[in-house]
Amino acid sequence: DLEELRMVLREPTVSFVGISYGTFLGLLWADAFPRSVRAMVLDGVQGPDDDGPSSSTEQVRDLDTAFGAIADACAKDPSCPATADGGVVAAYDALAQRIAAAGGTLDGVGLTHLRYAVLMETYGSEHWPDLWRALHRGIAGDPDGSDAFDPSAQWQGYATDSHFLGQRNCPLP
Repeated sequence: DLEELRMVLREPTVSFVGISYGTFLGLLWADAFPRSVRAMVLDGVQGPDDDGPSSSTEQVRDLDTAFGAIADACAKDPSCPATADGGVVAAYDALAQRIAAAGGTLDGVGLTHLRYAVLMETYGSEHWPDLWRALHRGIAGDPDGSDAFDPSAQWQGYATDSHFLGQRNCPLP
């Protein structure tokens, strides 16, 4: 709970950045505890009146389209290391199967890490080579050597002081 985290940090107010579903969480928190909010940034706002199933279906379709674009771009780029693994889709499937066969975690990387890496890299084509390299390294047996699968790496370079909470932080100047 965001309010409990704020209290544990002993901060009178905090700034919050929410993206996608995090916007919904932020809105609920701000509504319940308005005096705890110093500032708030919401990106890709999901309102409390969203109907759920249809927006979820659209999100899955859009994610699938984006993943297809990542795979297509790899196939066209001679420097894409995942090509050696049969392409992005084959590399993803093979790595997911290895993780599942290893009991859900392979060298500290779980299926959630893998799925989150794909989701994060859909935010911009400049990130796609990171996913290509991560999949290739995972297939080569070094999944934990990639920042794409490391949740803490997603936070590096972002606001780290206790005045700042977020479902996913945004870079600050």
